[in-house]
Amino acid sequence: MRIDYKILPEKNLLIQQYSEGFDVEDYEHYIERVKKDPWWECVKYVLTDARGVESGIAYENLNHLVYLRTEVIQKKYFNVFLVDKPLATATVIAYKDIMGPKGFEYEFCSTLPHALLLLKLRNQQIEIEQILQGFSKNISLK
Repeated sequence: MRIDYKILPEKNLLIQQYSEGFDVEDYEHYIERVKKDPWWECVKYVLTDARGVESGIAYENLNHLVYLRTEVIQKKYFNVFLVDKPLATATVIAYKDIMGPKGFEYEFCSTLPHALLLLKLRNQQIEIEQILQGFSKNISLK
């Protein structure tokens, strides 16, 4: 699994992009690393680009992902998932249905303009597209 991320402290925004096959162990290592980022505390919004990941393993491990979110990450933030495949969409819907009643805010959509609208970042499309195309911090976990 590959996870790229960048924190924009001036926007209180974490941008993360998943690609290749989803791997729970790699995701756990990513959580440990991003929580050590000096800007982690300022994050209030998250854009998760899951368009490049095969999400079958994520769906199969949904309960463990809920545990990681509630017990390991814990931090409250508004997360918008970019998805473009039926299984990824189903996974995010199931995740959102579980996490919503626990007080965690999630939305999902299939286009970057809509994601930026949800995050109230409409005028930031060029900057965010550039970040998604070439991150300053890359974590290649395989």
